[in-house]
Amino acid sequence: PWTAIKSLLSGTLGVKDALRSYALRRRLLSQHSATGSARDVLEASGISEELQASFFRPFFQGVTLAPDLAVPADYFAFLFRMFASGEATLPRDGMGAVPRQLAAGLEPGSVRLNTTVRTAHSRHVILADGTRVDAAAVVVATEGAAAADLAGVSPPPGHRATTCVYFAVDGAPPFAPRLLLLNGTGSGETLHVCVPSVIQAAYAPAGRHLVSATVLGDAREDVHERVRADLRSWFGEAVDSWQHLRNAAVPRALPVMGTEEGSMSRPGFERTQAGVVVCGDHLATPSIQGAMLAGRNAAEAVLQEIVAD
Repeated sequence: PWTAIKSLLSGTLGVKDALRSYALRRRLLSQHSATGSARDVLEASGISEELQASFFRPFFQGVTLAPDLAVPADYFAFLFRMFASGEATLPRDGMGAVPRQLAAGLEPGSVRLNTTVRTAHSRHVILADGTRVDAAAVVVATEGAAAADLAGVSPPPGHRATTCVYFAVDGAPPFAPRLLLLNGTGSGETLHVCVPSVIQAAYAPAGRHLVSATVLGDAREDVHERVRADLRSWFGEAVDSWQHLRNAAVPRALPVMGTEEGSMSRPGFERTQAGVVVCGDHLATPSIQGAMLAGRNAAEAVLQEIVAD
């Protein structure tokens, strides 16, 4: 509530937009079904085009990686509820801490890394070197295109790409609050900027800070120069002294999700005619949450079948 009051006092948010945003929040928090696309929901909300362009579209474009917000309305409602009722954070040891935590509960030596699987079958897989590995069940938990190659399922209609540009800054960060700065102007290539090391100090050595800028799409190698030009208008000439670290392009960051209804009711896994279980966010919702939910649902289904046998 205090954030809303401050936004009103600063002129960032008009009274009409504040009331309509609050009405949308109440409706999406209580109503778990919606039809159409995310863009349809925003247009029907009565929220001004100015606020949609300066906040709602750039924020949710960064979450869905869909520049036109052509994602199902019920998926948009789910995302809205998560951000409205919960908090966003970063693991201290990076996103790799999530799979490491999952793997920590397994028997030592049961995880093989850097090992290519050539074919997958219901009770065994064949590795690239010809080795056969038998199992009580085989679950293909890869991104959609790889799952199609391994298990013969239909691939997703496409993928959303994103590129993160990282800079190192000596001394004080460009801004100290734990904020995500959105590009509400629609100009330039930078979608949003954050300073991860302000949120988690372990992300940068003492006396330095990590700045992350996000661009939609699989950007060219010189994208950091264009991003630096964008950020110069945000932070001034100090940007010229920032050290460019790398461009992290993720061409298959998220699977494309159609606008069909019932997207949130998908279990996240399916069994092929050959008996292989395929799971992933391409069969649920495009997100880490969707991937983890799909894996859990697939594992529970497989365990029930094993117990039944």
